[in-house]
Amino acid sequence: MDAIKTTLAGFGKIPPRRQRDRRMKRRITELVSSMSAVLLLGFPYAVSAQHPVNSIAGVTLFPEGSLISARLVSRQLQRADGTKDVDLYLMPTNLNYGLNRDLTLGITLPYIRKELSTPAFSTTVEGLGDIILVAKHRYFLKNYEGGTTQFAVVGGVKLATGDTDANAPGGGPLPMSDQLGSGSTDFLLGWSGSWFSKYSRSFHISALYKKNTEGDRNFQFGDFVNYNLSANWLVYHQPYPRPELYLGVELNGEYTRHNELNGAKLADSGGHRLFVSPTFHWFLSRNWNLEGSVQFPILEELNGIQPEENDPRLLLGVRFQFR
Repeated sequence: MDAIKTTLAGFGKIPPRRQRDRRMKRRITELVSSMSAVLLLGFPYAVSAQHPVNSIAGVTLFPEGSLISARLVSRQLQRADGTKDVDLYLMPTNLNYGLNRDLTLGITLPYIRKELSTPAFSTTVEGLGDIILVAKHRYFLKNYEGGTTQFAVVGGVKLATGDTDANAPGGGPLPMSDQLGSGSTDFLLGWSGSWFSKYSRSFHISALYKKNTEGDRNFQFGDFVNYNLSANWLVYHQPYPRPELYLGVELNGEYTRHNELNGAKLADSGGHRLFVSPTFHWFLSRNWNLEGSVQFPILEELNGIQPEENDPRLLLGVRFQFR
């Protein structure tokens, strides 16, 4: 210390204003370094901006954080023999809560509208579908200089809350595939992995298995497997709080086993579908963002004669995240 004082005395005292400037620069540098570390460690806002749209990511919400999202999904299906057309509109509302840094709980409340048309009649069925309860546990998190890697497992249960007693005009009950619910309690198990880069790119892989049980009318929907690959990147950025735009592309696959009635397999059920899906996330502010997707069918291998999905699926949604 004496040597330092002697040296300063030789060069003259540092002006108080210059000392304040140096302290301010040092504090700014420390603050920027701290903020960069938070972003690389998976700050919720930065991570959620790079989520896939049509699948699950390997991340969880921050403790006591909440996320609300609402979506509109449009699908059109037509039987190849021209005997049935279905316009399907799904409007799920998702509520998620971060119980701790590695565990997120969620509930999905789906509102469904089905517009059915056959040579004999046309009718519309709409209302609340089957509610889904899920839990996501992040079991692996590794942060490094270039970004972060995260893995998670997902488990859930689908409750029999949707009606299964809709009737055709002037006739008997509609087929189970045209009802709002399945009348069964089903179980979900999945896995997801996410890789986030500090250069605003991310990659995701996931798979989800749904074990269906027998429901109303001795009908059982076939077990379902969903698998996904996705990539996202930042294409437009302005200093906060101005908007940000992320674009992405996904590969979404669906495989369904045969449905069963009274324990016997139904020939006209089950199969494999594959979609390529451009996506976007448009952040209006720190907490609000719009998301969308267009799923183009590139493979459809169905068993027997079923309503085919020749037109793209359309999705538009909004998310709000808060503490």
